[in-house]
Amino acid sequence: MLRPWRVYEVTCPDCGRVYNSPCVSPAGPHLSRVELAKEFARLRKPLPRK
Repeated sequence: MLRPWRVYEVTCPDCGRVYNSPCVSPAGPHLSRVELAKEFARLRKPLPRK
């Protein structure tokens, strides 16, 4: 069974932060990054290799 994507496993479309790097926003991850992680999980895309 595939586990869902975590928000820091996708590159942020707003600030460009890559895998395992927090967004530059003081409020936490950008909403677009959260939505992208949800969409990748919904599509069952394979997780990135570390």
